[in-house]
Amino acid sequence: RGADRARTAQMPVHTVGVGNPNTPAVLVLGEDRIGTQLQQEPLQQIAAETRGQFLAAQRETPQLTEFFRSKIEPKPSRVLSDESVPLPKERYLWFLFLALLLFAIGWLRAS
Repeated sequence: RGADRARTAQMPVHTVGVGNPNTPAVLVLGEDRIGTQLQQEPLQQIAAETRGQFLAAQRETPQLTEFFRSKIEPKPSRVLSDESVPLPKERYLWFLFLALLLFAIGWLRAS
């Protein structure tokens, strides 16, 4: 399960429940009609297992900005480590030297 892998990686999974938990709805995808109904329990379980948050929007427009600012943003975003970020080697001097050499050859040939 994805929730198991997220828990192992200590990655919180935040879930949003959209739909009506009491009445099934019909989704139209192209020519197909698919019956669906909000199942809140699995979403709540996934959020609880991974130390995430569950937002029950149901039939309302989910207030994701407020949810993010109040529940997710205040938490630390990552675990800090002592490892330094590797820096790329600067190799632009080779291209600059080659460009200057070609420019000099062209200038000498034109003279």
